[in-house]
Amino acid sequence: MVLRRHIIRVICIIGCIGQLYVATFNYMSFNVRYGVQIDFPQSYELPNIDLAIPLAAYLNQTDLFDRFNSSFQSFSDFFNVSTNRLMKSHYVQSAIIADKIKVKDIEELILNPENDIFSLAMKQDNEVDILRKYCKIYRYFSSTNIYLRISCRNNSKPIILNVDTISLDNRILMSLAHTINTLFSVRLTDINSNMDSRIRSYTAIPSAVNNLELTRLSFKRIYYDALPSPYTTDCQDYDRHYELHNCVRDKMLNLPNQTLYSAAILSFNTYPGHLGFQQISGEDFNSIYEYCSRLIPKISCHSMTYELRKDYIDGGVQTKLKFLEITPSIDPDIYYRAYPVQVFPEFIIFFMSILSNWFGLSIFDQLIYGTSYCKTCSNRKAKSANTNNKNGWQQIEVATYSIQPTQKIFKPRKLPKH
Repeated sequence: MVLRRHIIRVICIIGCIGQLYVATFNYMSFNVRYGVQIDFPQSYELPNIDLAIPLAAYLNQTDLFDRFNSSFQSFSDFFNVSTNRLMKSHYVQSAIIADKIKVKDIEELILNPENDIFSLAMKQDNEVDILRKYCKIYRYFSSTNIYLRISCRNNSKPIILNVDTISLDNRILMSLAHTINTLFSVRLTDINSNMDSRIRSYTAIPSAVNNLELTRLSFKRIYYDALPSPYTTDCQDYDRHYELHNCVRDKMLNLPNQTLYSAAILSFNTYPGHLGFQQISGEDFNSIYEYCSRLIPKISCHSMTYELRKDYIDGGVQTKLKFLEITPSIDPDIYYRAYPVQVFPEFIIFFMSILSNWFGLSIFDQLIYGTSYCKTCSNRKAKSANTNNKNGWQQIEVATYSIQPTQKIFKPRKLPKH
């Protein structure tokens, strides 16, 4: 009986310690939980508009063909197509010359795409063209694209549009008028974001030469928030994709045969004219990319993306002017956030609840044991008394008393008659 009780007690202590260890381990491992929040915004920050246009669309076509005639001829012979058909596709042209073009070719042959941005109008109570007053256009290039960023601010502050002040008849947030006569891509992004060369970040906008076109974009904003070390998400407050490309670009510029990273987005008038794009073996490039990936392994703590939906209308009218309209979101903003699993007060409460449960059960067990022990003791005493009587001991007789009625000592006396 005693051995069994000790075994149970040891098992209970081991269980309590094990549960406390698991709770402490989970707290010290800094796990996170994820939550989804949905919010319908009452106002919008005017986002940046990034355009990615095929590089060949803004290179002087005559000089382009003179400098890269052999590339076009070999490509047309290989695929058995005419050179004239190749010249009609700016994306194909850009891909053909990507590994042969130099910085000086781009800077010497480039035409200014800013001239094809006609206006940027905010559609509120009154239509206001803000392009020349509040916006700046920045130019960049890569091996295959020209990038334009249209960024609008009011004295370095973002321009805020309230949902209630947007015109109710057409529900247009802003409208970009342009004369870009080629297929290009667009994305919306936060005003503090970096340029992005990833194709999946952009939405393709079709374009027919000299036709009135209207492309309407509606968007949904998606936010991601993670927690830095020591939490298990182990993120870092930076733009990982941007830093990774910068690392690859710098490593390739430090090679004996300097070259530019083809996916990097570069500024004009910054690099020597003789530099080309990625003139190294695939094995060397893979080793550089793996090195930078190990050097910058952590995910970004915060990000915000615009998810776009596109409607395209061909007006069927001969004109060079085209419109890219951005409508307010009809979908709510979605926030994906990571939270600590247990903050310190929660951990203390959980820790103490385990102890109270185990100690409570232990005290209850002791009370039951004490009650059983007292009952056993009383039974033993009664049994011992009975045994002593059998051995010659006489029980003490208990005297009983009864109260008898009192006798009448005095007789009643009769009074004399008068």
